[in-house]
Amino acid sequence: MTEHYTRFIVCVPIPNKEAATIANGFRNHVLSVFGAPAKCLVDGGTEFEGAFEDLCRQCLIDRRVTSPDSPEGNGLTERVARAIKFCFKKLALEKGLRDYEWDELLWSLALSYNATKQESTGVASFHAAICRGGTEVATKPAILKLVKVQRRWGGGAGG
Repeated sequence: MTEHYTRFIVCVPIPNKEAATIANGFRNHVLSVFGAPAKCLVDGGTEFEGAFEDLCRQCLIDRRVTSPDSPEGNGLTERVARAIKFCFKKLALEKGLRDYEWDELLWSLALSYNATKQESTGVASFHAAICRGGTEVATKPAILKLVKVQRRWGGGAGG
């Protein structure tokens, strides 16, 4: 999940893409921490219907849906997801991690991303969203290096 103004991301490992699972993750990791946003931009996937749609309605969130054939409608979130996947694949190769261990690394990738200065805002997402810096972790230098490499390849992350 990406907050567009600050570029702050919340990454939640989930076992499936069912609407109830997405709604539960959104409630527990976004609503309970940050409160309800005025708007929520989602793609046209079925995981954002049903239970998720009901949750948005209950919380008075204006749920907006991008065109199903046009992922660039939510380009920032697509770029963040691409950057996180790229960094995980690179770290997995370097550290010999298996695909099923991605959820154990996700928190540190999100933390590193949020602690990195964003080109578009000039500050780290932590600072913009919470008015303080994030805790640096051992993976941050590797993430910064990987994001710079990805930008050079035209992938762009966070901005």
